[in-house]
Amino acid sequence: VDYAAYLGPCNALSLDARGSLRSGGRDFLGIVWELLSSPSGVRAPAIEVVVNSSSPYVYVAASCSGTPEAQCSGVTLPQGDFALRLTLRNWVGGVAKTTVHFSKTAAA
Repeated sequence: VDYAAYLGPCNALSLDARGSLRSGGRDFLGIVWELLSSPSGVRAPAIEVVVNSSSPYVYVAASCSGTPEAQCSGVTLPQGDFALRLTLRNWVGGVAKTTVHFSKTAAA
């Protein structure tokens, strides 16, 4: 999975497992994102988008205005450490799992 391990206040959350697609020339039958840990057990809007997705690529924009000096409201993804698990199931029943860890910071 390609992703940024550290997100600043105006960075989007992007998780990309498309490099794993077409295993054996076929698409995956199951793609599941799960939240393993988050700050204070918070299930932020950005995390809801991820865990409700059945796509190998998930992109959630940060909630910033258009100016470089803008500070995000933190509504989309609060500060802290997160862990997500991606589970892929192929056409013959094989299953692969991986965990991604990333941090959201207030520093620009």
